[in-house]
Amino acid sequence: MAVEGKPRSRKTKGDQADGFQRRSRPVRVRRGVADWRSWPWRKIVIFSVLGVLSASALSALSGYVHTSERFRFPSDGSGLAVSGLERLGPQPIQRVFETAFGKPLAEVDLEARRKDLLELQWVRGATISRIWPDRVWVDVIERQPVAYLRLKSGRRGNTLIDRDGALLDPLPGVQFDLPVVDGIEADTSVADRLKRVQLLEKLVADLDREEPAYSEHFGQIDLSDAQNAVATVVRKGEVFQLAMGDKLFRHRFEAFLDGVASWEKTYGKLSKIDLRFEDKVFGEQLQDEPANRRSR
Repeated sequence: MAVEGKPRSRKTKGDQADGFQRRSRPVRVRRGVADWRSWPWRKIVIFSVLGVLSASALSALSGYVHTSERFRFPSDGSGLAVSGLERLGPQPIQRVFETAFGKPLAEVDLEARRKDLLELQWVRGATISRIWPDRVWVDVIERQPVAYLRLKSGRRGNTLIDRDGALLDPLPGVQFDLPVVDGIEADTSVADRLKRVQLLEKLVADLDREEPAYSEHFGQIDLSDAQNAVATVVRKGEVFQLAMGDKLFRHRFEAFLDGVASWEKTYGKLSKIDLRFEDKVFGEQLQDEPANRRSR
């Protein structure tokens, strides 16, 4: 039985090549950045709202921190904590912060207070931190004196000097077991002070590098020459001035201890001995007779 109808049309490869092919999906047209219709408006609105809310929250928090009593530096000074003090009392530190007591903690200028602390004679360094909500912590590094100075001019009294060459007034009620140093004056430059202090520290370190420690015998040291430490020592009731140079301090002092008895037996009582030469020792007699420099 025959079925009537339209015959199916089949496209040949030639037809597909010659005919126009319609896209199954519409073509997307790319728009430039300047076209506001292409902007991600939803994200822009969300981030804008979040930015406004964050700014408002920060502003409200800042206002609260600056006005609330909870965030105020106590006016009685109880919010100030100080560490690192060994000899210096807390009063000088408290005076530096007096004008900040009672203010909002956020308004306390820590860097300015640190500079004021470094102006204190006995303060070598300081670290300051806020501890919310109402405290300030100060960690102080004190200066460490290395000697007393016997000054001929300028400042008087028991002036001390630290390892940085800084001159220090004595603290009330604080005593130090330190040598007395000549040859450094109040008007000596910091650079020259530092050279002499370094020579002193080198001498003490070498004398005490092993047992027995000898530095306790060196009560007075002349550092007028930055390359020659002249020490005054007492041995069996006799006082000697020893020219030690700038090195081999322990070796030279032990040579003095081993040889001084025989030197005096040969040359008489000596007051000054130069130990800077490896194969010779020069001495000056104690009597008021003409200064004879002799060698062994």
